[in-house]
Amino acid sequence: MPMTPRSRTASLEGEVRMVRTEKEKMLAGELYTANSPEIQADQGEARAWMQRFNANIDVPLAERYQLLEDRFAGVGAVRPQKSERRERPMPDSTMTLHAPC
Repeated sequence: MPMTPRSRTASLEGEVRMVRTEKEKMLAGELYTANSPEIQADQGEARAWMQRFNANIDVPLAERYQLLEDRFAGVGAVRPQKSERRERPMPDSTMTLHAPC
């Protein structure tokens, strides 16, 4: 992960402290200003990716998985392992499906 720019501030005692960027505060779970340029840029990038992903609803599943892998490569595995895949039973004429309220 690349280092983000920080500004230095001097206290009255002459010590130098590093001030966190708004994104660093957000990732640390602290209060932050959401309209900082760094966070706004990340949101714009995420919005553009989401629009591309949603526009590709009719493409083969392998291509959609590739889009997920491109976006979330730093997070972990995207494709479920064969042992993790569960086949869902197909409803037949005797089954009643209920929508959650």
